[in-house]
Amino acid sequence: MGRFLGLEKIVRKRSQAAQIGFSTEQAEPMMDNELFKHVTTQDYIDFGFEAEFIGRIPVRVVCEHLEANDLEAILKYSEGSLLRQYEREFEAYGIDLKVKDSGITKIAEMAADEKNGCPRPDDCG
Repeated sequence: MGRFLGLEKIVRKRSQAAQIGFSTEQAEPMMDNELFKHVTTQDYIDFGFEAEFIGRIPVRVVCEHLEANDLEAILKYSEGSLLRQYEREFEAYGIDLKVKDSGITKIAEMAADEKNGCPRPDDCG
């Protein structure tokens, strides 16, 4: 995912190689987003990263596509909400900033349309 174009081929090849034999069931191939949840350290090394570099990255995260309602919840309820930051900044100048829910919804919809909640816009339609 992200900018690791081709990594999914390595993971798919490894996961399919483990399913050889007469008694194995024919599993449906995993979707690319599902596939990235199964990436191993060795997959990154096979992709071309130096083992020393990968060994220094203890945590790897798969980012999922965010829908408009996800983005809206982030704007409204997240600890570092930009809306709350702007409200505090305006308040410092004596201005009471209020953004209606319909405005927040529209902002979230526009962001979703621009694929701002997508880790790799080409994958999100």
